[in-house]
Amino acid sequence: MEKLENEKGYALLIVLFMIVFILTVSAIFMRGSISNAMQENRVDESHLTVMTAEAGVDYTKQLLSNEYFERKQELDSLANSLIADTKKNEQVNYAAIHKQVRDKLDGYLKTRIAQEIYIADYVEFTKPYNYKLISYSFSGSMNPREIIFSGTIEGKRDNKESKALTKRINFKQSFLIPDYSTTSNSGGALVSPSNLVKVYPDNITAPDCPGDKLDSKTCKGSQYGGYKNVKNSKVYFPNGFKVANGNFQVYNSVFFSKETFEVANMNDIEKSTLNLYKNLIINSNVKVLQESTILALGNADFKGQLTVNGNSLVCVGSLSVGKNLTIGIGSKVVYMGDFSKGKKGAGELIKVNSVNELWEKCKLGSNNTNNNLVWPKPTLEDVSYE
Repeated sequence: MEKLENEKGYALLIVLFMIVFILTVSAIFMRGSISNAMQENRVDESHLTVMTAEAGVDYTKQLLSNEYFERKQELDSLANSLIADTKKNEQVNYAAIHKQVRDKLDGYLKTRIAQEIYIADYVEFTKPYNYKLISYSFSGSMNPREIIFSGTIEGKRDNKESKALTKRINFKQSFLIPDYSTTSNSGGALVSPSNLVKVYPDNITAPDCPGDKLDSKTCKGSQYGGYKNVKNSKVYFPNGFKVANGNFQVYNSVFFSKETFEVANMNDIEKSTLNLYKNLIINSNVKVLQESTILALGNADFKGQLTVNGNSLVCVGSLSVGKNLTIGIGSKVVYMGDFSKGKKGAGELIKVNSVNELWEKCKLGSNNTNNNLVWPKPTLEDVSYE
């Protein structure tokens, strides 16, 4: 059969078109795959750089924590020596003693961090990732026994072909020396392990409490005394305590109550201890702050929100919280019985089965034969990523 003239070369053109089409589509897919791979690689590098900075934060945290705990025996000895020397001639000024101990610790922490090479140059985490302490400072806080370390760690991925990838983490670490005014050598404010069940002490010789505002008093409180503001005091309530209205403020004080302790509106409990042989009832929101302790061998009924922060303890026979329970890092709530609600925060919520176990988990106050207070574990806070 004779071929038509206009059919010549069509097959070749179709083949060439298909080849070009296939190459084009392949190039597009290859480009997309390469782009995805590069993007995934950049994400992986970014994550690893963040992990490098986090490793630097962990190293710094542990470095200073180790120094803090290594110095505690020396600093306890210094505090006890200062207290003993002062008692010979005058009343002990614990604020001045706390300042001397804190300043001594501050010097040790500054010296330790200054010895590290990673404040001057990057140190290797894992090739090619390195970290460096870009900036840091030490400062005090509203609590005169607290030192705050503020630092910025930079993680870096070295890249000779392009600009180095960096990630930064800002953080603070809090160091709190013990309150030496609550050691057994200075009056035995807290409960001893051998006398846990007998929370209310015998043979109280304190006078009756005067007025409704107590400052620097040691006295017996009336069940319906109408106290509003208690500071720097030790108060015994042989018949318990009940305030039906008004706000009740507690700061740097210790309470002992033989019967139920009930407050309508409780303000923050700061640097204070409540030793309650029976029940606790608080009809409002309450915050337990700054190394405070609540020990109630009976029922503890918090009608509103309960917030426990600042290395504080709440140890109770049974626990009831009407609204939210928030426990900050370094703090804990220990209870017997049932508790159906959950909790917020990084602190501990611990269930126990006996009073003895309650003691073991709480470790209240001066809990060893050397009368040394427990040094709170340093806490990490205000962590932010750049």
